[in-house]
Amino acid sequence: MELQTLAVDHFALHQRWFALEVGDQRYALDLGSVRTVFYQPLSEPSEQENRAPNLSSVFLNVRSVIVHEGAPVFLLSPSQVFSCNEVPLDPEVHNLANVAATELPWVVILQGDSLSSVGVRVGRASGPFRLTEESITGGTADANPTISQGGQRWLAVRSRARFMDGLYGDAT
Repeated sequence: MELQTLAVDHFALHQRWFALEVGDQRYALDLGSVRTVFYQPLSEPSEQENRAPNLSSVFLNVRSVIVHEGAPVFLLSPSQVFSCNEVPLDPEVHNLANVAATELPWVVILQGDSLSSVGVRVGRASGPFRLTEESITGGTADANPTISQGGQRWLAVRSRARFMDGLYGDAT
């Protein structure tokens, strides 16, 4: 397989990567972007819980807020926290609207520089793994970079810079 120079420079073969599955989407993320991963399955909501509005979703554009090690973690969709080729992911394709929360038992918290953290719920998390030259394709203006690992194709993503800017709320 012939590699594009851009793809090799962009991915730095020495990096360790972490694989995430959210619904039908597969992502590969630089392991250095991951603060922690833990298993926290959700049960089916009761009828009473289904009727109660999730105010965090209304005011902050977040899926939910959890507390991990005493600090709040805002759980967002992949389109809010990941980018590919420095462009945010398309929210129409990379949202969680069609994925039940019970299918996303893992929480991945991303590195950040504040007390509160940002994370994403995923169905499966695996890694770390290292890349080989044969595992990289794409990375040009015509194709998004993908990684082949374990017989699967993974979209190579990075944490978006300033992903907290996408949250709505009180501007004061």
